[in-house]
Amino acid sequence: MTSGRPAFPAEIVRHRTAHWRGVQAKTVQIISHEHFEYSFQQQCHLLVAVEQGVRYDGETFVEGLPTSTMRNYSHKLIFVPAGRRFFRCADLRGDARGAPHQFWNQ
Repeated sequence: MTSGRPAFPAEIVRHRTAHWRGVQAKTVQIISHEHFEYSFQQQCHLLVAVEQGVRYDGETFVEGLPTSTMRNYSHKLIFVPAGRRFFRCADLRGDARGAPHQFWNQ
């Protein structure tokens, strides 16, 4: 799946969007432990800021880099250069509200 914004099943997320000149910020809060996956590929940069995130299974892939299966990725940043593919799938554990993400497009 290639899209301009990550897509999540509506029943497992809450999100808010804000716009400024040249920047769009979207905060996504995972509110369920269901398996999910998403991808992103656009001609703009993507910055994912993870406040709290722990998964018991899954992976994160940024085109051009090795796939990551890190389990605790709390307080991490993921930068995806414009035009590169980003893919993430996860089965979360811990607090059902504990995986907010911010997506920055420029």
